[in-house]
Order: sequence, then C-alpha cells, then structure tokens
Amino acid sequence: MNKEAKEKWITALRSGRYMQGKYCLKGADNTYCCLGVLVEVFEKHHGLKFDQKINVSYNAVEFGAYCSKSVPPEIVINWLDITPRHQTLLMNLNDNHGCSFAGIADVLEHLD
Repeated sequence: MNKEAKEKWITALRSGRYMQGKYCLKGADNTYCCLGVLVEVFEKHHGLKFDQKINVSYNAVEFGAYCSKSVPPEIVINWLDITPRHQTLLMNLNDNHGCSFAGIADVLEHLD
C-alpha cells in the first residue's frame, strides 16, 4: 500500500471534516463512506476533480466516466495500491459494523 497515500487518508478520516454515511462513496446529503473520503483525498492530492452527478435512484453521487458510486475509480485504487480484500474489509467496517472513521483509521494503520 502506498504509505504516503495511506497517511493522507488516515489524516482525513480523523479530521472530523467528513460526515460518515453508508453504502455509497458520497451520498447526495454530503455524507461519505471511508472509501469516499479516499476519493476526496486523491482529488486534493492530484489537484483534480472527478466528474460528479447525483443518481437520484440511489441518492448517491456518481464519480467519473464509469459512474462509480460504491467503489472508487480504478485510478484511485491504483494510487493507493489497496487489495480487493482490504477494500472489502473497510467497506464492511463502515457499512455493516458501525465502525467510526477514527476506528477505520486505526485499522488502516495496521494494513500493508
């Protein structure tokens, strides 16, 4: 895992700047899952912004050309160099186990 990217993500998760949501990267109500925070970190680090549109059927924001709403765009995954297993773990902690962003940041510190 890209250590610099991981540290930026951990810092963002602990910042208190993001309101936690579930089941999508970014909700139409401006909530984020932990992987949605990662997308924001990527955008800030690279000085770019993915195309975004609201999918009213899912009450979620879609990112990029492939309309990703629950999994970060491939370029973000490649930048972080995160395994599918770790993605699934973090999504489950966020969506199904009620783990806070601070708790997810604690878990991230121990992932390679």
